[in-house]
Amino acid sequence: MKTEIGSCLVHASSGGRSRDAFTRWEMLVVLVMVVLLLAVNLPGLAQGNRRSERVHCLNNLSAEVFLVRLGEADGDLDGIDDDWELAYFETLDRDGTGDWDEDGQTDRNEFAAGTDPTNEDSIFRVLTLQRPGPGEVVVLWASVPDKVYQVEYADDAGAPNWLPVGEPVTATEITTSVTDTEADSSPRRFYRVRLVP
Repeated sequence: MKTEIGSCLVHASSGGRSRDAFTRWEMLVVLVMVVLLLAVNLPGLAQGNRRSERVHCLNNLSAEVFLVRLGEADGDLDGIDDDWELAYFETLDRDGTGDWDEDGQTDRNEFAAGTDPTNEDSIFRVLTLQRPGPGEVVVLWASVPDKVYQVEYADDAGAPNWLPVGEPVTATEITTSVTDTEADSSPRRFYRVRLVP
């Protein structure tokens, strides 16, 4: 594991005297700060938690020292990043098959969709179907920015093969929509929105 510590730079002081290095006292203070930060974070480094802490350097508020702890993405091999589990459940005991908020979606599905597994109102679902004009249907769904979705249709809800409506869409807002301009090409049409991995 690698821990990177950024550097602090000193710029010209307000007194007009330019310095390009720390005094011994300043170096000692910075060294003590780094040692203290490492001592506080060593237990977390051993546990593999990922966390970033920031401390401003003395005499130079524009430079920062960063300590980054990198853990395993999914150390318990349940298909959910450990940091996500700890953030929402404060434990790694969840295996992804449960439904903490009882909204009908497993914790693993909520992780993949980017929704909040502790909030029953945060769910990946189609919100509305609208007919703005002849031959058109607008599919509107709850989305997560930067997630990619594909709207699909079939003439029978139990059909084994669903066909795409246009190209995959990358969400930029908390709701996203796609218009099917060929909706009248069959007497009835079913829609679904699929998260693209």
